[in-house]
Amino acid sequence: MALIGKIRNNLWLVIVLLGLAMLGFIFMDMTRNDGSSLFGGSPTTLAEIDGTPIDIQEFDRLARVRYSNSGADYYAQRNALWNSLVGETIINNQAEKLGVSVTEEELEGLLYGPDYSPIIRQDFPNPEFRGAVNTEQLNQIRDLEASNTLNPEFAMYWQEEKNRVKQDQVQNKINQLVSKSIYTPTWMVNMQNEDRNGQVNFSYAKIPFDIIDNTDIALEDTDYQKYIDENKGVLFNKNATQTLDYIVFDVKPTAKDSANLQEELKKLIPQFESPKDVQIFVESKQGIYNEAYFLKNELKSANADELFNAGVGTIIGPYLDGDTYKVAKILDKKVVPDSLSARHILRNATAQDPIAMQAARDTIEMIKNMILNEGFTFDSLANRFGTDATKTNGGDLGTFGPADPNGTEQRQNTMVKPFNDAVFYQAKPGELTIVESQFGVHLVEVTRQHSSGKKAVKVAYLQESIVPSKETQKNQYAKALRFATDNRTLDAMKSAAKEAGYTVSSSEALDANGFYVSELGGGESTRAMVKWANDANVGDVSPSVYRYIDPARYFENKYVVTAVANKVAAGVPTVAVAKKSIENLVMKQKKGETIVSKLPKDITDLSQVSAVFDEIEMDSTYATFNGSSRFRGEPELLGELFKLATGQTTKPVIGNDGVYIATMTSKNAAPAASNVSQLRTQISSSYRNQVRGRLVPALQDEVEIEDMRSKFF
Repeated sequence: MALIGKIRNNLWLVIVLLGLAMLGFIFMDMTRNDGSSLFGGSPTTLAEIDGTPIDIQEFDRLARVRYSNSGADYYAQRNALWNSLVGETIINNQAEKLGVSVTEEELEGLLYGPDYSPIIRQDFPNPEFRGAVNTEQLNQIRDLEASNTLNPEFAMYWQEEKNRVKQDQVQNKINQLVSKSIYTPTWMVNMQNEDRNGQVNFSYAKIPFDIIDNTDIALEDTDYQKYIDENKGVLFNKNATQTLDYIVFDVKPTAKDSANLQEELKKLIPQFESPKDVQIFVESKQGIYNEAYFLKNELKSANADELFNAGVGTIIGPYLDGDTYKVAKILDKKVVPDSLSARHILRNATAQDPIAMQAARDTIEMIKNMILNEGFTFDSLANRFGTDATKTNGGDLGTFGPADPNGTEQRQNTMVKPFNDAVFYQAKPGELTIVESQFGVHLVEVTRQHSSGKKAVKVAYLQESIVPSKETQKNQYAKALRFATDNRTLDAMKSAAKEAGYTVSSSEALDANGFYVSELGGGESTRAMVKWANDANVGDVSPSVYRYIDPARYFENKYVVTAVANKVAAGVPTVAVAKKSIENLVMKQKKGETIVSKLPKDITDLSQVSAVFDEIEMDSTYATFNGSSRFRGEPELLGELFKLATGQTTKPVIGNDGVYIATMTSKNAAPAASNVSQLRTQISSSYRNQVRGRLVPALQDEVEIEDMRSKFF
C-alpha cells in the first residue's frame, strides 16, 4: 500500500516518464533500418512528385545506368535525371488517368523494327548509312536476351533503354491527344491576321531617362514597394534562393616551382636516350607517343625547324612550349604517302560489348587465314563476311588522305585515327593488317600508295606542365584560411578584401539544389558551398575554404572564401531582399514619373513636349501590333497606340528606354483574310509544334512536388 501511495503522490513523474518512453519509441520507429515508418514516410524518400514517391536508391541506380559512360559533372547528371523523372512521373500519372499505355507488341516494333523509336535510331545508328539503324546489333541483342545470355551490365543498360523507349512512346501519345485537341477558331484567325498585317503610322517624341542625373533622384522604400506590387508576376520566386559573395585565391606556380620541374625533366633524359621500349617509357612518364608522322608544317611548335632537321635519335630540350617544358626525341624519318587506296572487311562490334568484340576478332583472324592459306579471294570474303556498305564491291574504300596527326583539324575524306595510323604509317601495300576501331575489327589491305616524296618525322615527347608545387598550393591555402578565420562576417570580409586588393564576386541566385556558379563552375566544391549556405544566415562567412581542381592538370588551382550575401524566400520578395536587384528598374520608373510630372497634363501636339525638354528624339515611323518594328521592346507604347484613332495622341508612356508620347497619323487595317482555312492550319500547326516542349512545364505548375534532394546530395 505504501508503494501505491508513493506512485499516487508522484503521478506527474510517471506521466513524464511514460511520455519520454513514447517519444523514444516514435524516434526509434522513424530511424528503422528497413526505411519503414509509423507515419508512412521513409528516410530514403528523395522526393514526392504528384503523389508518387521517388526513392534515393532507385534514383542512384538510374543515375548509374543512364550516365555510366558520361563524363559530365556528377551534379549536372543528377539534375538532368531529376528533370527527366519529374516529366516522366507527371506524364505517367496522366497516362494512367487517361488509360494510355504501350503494348508488348508495340514495344517490340519500337525496339526491333519496323517502327523504330527515335531513341533506338539515336543509340544504335548504322555506321555506314546515315539515318539507318544497326539492325544486326539489335537482332543480336534480341537473340541474346531470348537465350538469357546478355552480359549482366549490358542487360541493365538494355532494360533501361526499353523503359526509355516505352516512356517516350507514352509521352508521344499524350502529346498527340493534346495536339489533336488544338483548334483555331475563325475569330482568332482574323485577330492574328490583323496583328500581323494591320499597321499604324505615327510620330513620336522620346525623352530619354538620362536627361535626369541619378543623383537628382532619391529612392525611398515606398518606391521599391510600389514597383514590387506592380510587378508581382515577374518578381515571384518559385523557389527560395540565395546569393553568395566570394573571393578567389588563385594558385600560380612560382619561379622556384618552374625551375624544379625543369630539373626533374632533365633527370629523365639518360633513360630517354636508350633505344629500347621508348613507347613504354614515354607513356609511363605521361609523355606523348604517337604512331603518326608529321610534316614540317604539322609540328605545332616554335622550334619546328630544329625538330624537323635533327637526326634520328637526337634529343632536344628541355624547351618551353607554352606553359609546358618538353624534351623531344626524333624516332624516325621517312617519306609518307599523300594518299592511298585500300580495301577492308569489317566486323561490327563495340568495346562496350566485349563478347561481340572477341567474336569479331576471331572471325577476322579466320578470314585472314582463309586468304593466306586456303586460297580464298579478298573480294569473295568481303561479300560473305563484311558488315558495311563496302561488302558489295569487295570492301573497296577508294582513295583517301591522311588524318591530321595533331587531332585538331577535321579533314575531308579521311579515316578514324587507329585505322589511319595503321594504313599510313605501318601497313605495306599487299599486306593484310588487322585494325581495331570504334566501328569494330577490320582486315585491311593497302592496294596502292600515292606519294609526292614529302618527308615526315616521328617524334616522342617527355613533358612537365608548369604547375604550382604542393608547397605553393599549401601556402596559398593557408593564406585563404587565415583570411576566412580573421573575417567572420560579410562586412568584415568585404572591408578586408578592399584593403588587400582582392575582388569580391557574386554568384547568381542559387536554390537549395544549386551546384553551379558561372565563374567557378560546378563540382563537389560548389555544391558544398551551397549546402553550407542552405543552413547559414545572411552575413555568415563559411569556416571552410573550398578547393577547386584544374580539370586538365589536376592540381588545386584556386581556393574560395565565401559568405551568404542574401536569401530570398519563395513568393514575392520583400523590399530588403529585392532592393539591390531592382534598383536600376525602380530608378527608371522614378525618372519616368519625374519626367511625366514636368509635362503638360493634356498633350495634343508633340511641340508641347519640345517646349519643355530640349534633348529629345523626335521622328515618324510605323508598327504592327505584333511588334515588327524597332519598337518591339516597347509593348506598352504599342498597346497605347493601337487604342487611338487617327489624329489622337497618347498619354505619356514610361517605357524601357525613356518616356514616349506618340500621335497617330494614319491607321491601315489589315485586308480581310482570304485564305482562312490555310491560316487556321498554320496557326494550329504552330501551337501543336510547341506541345512537346510546353506540356510538361504546364502540368508541373499544377502538381505538388516535395523536393528533398538537398538532404541527400
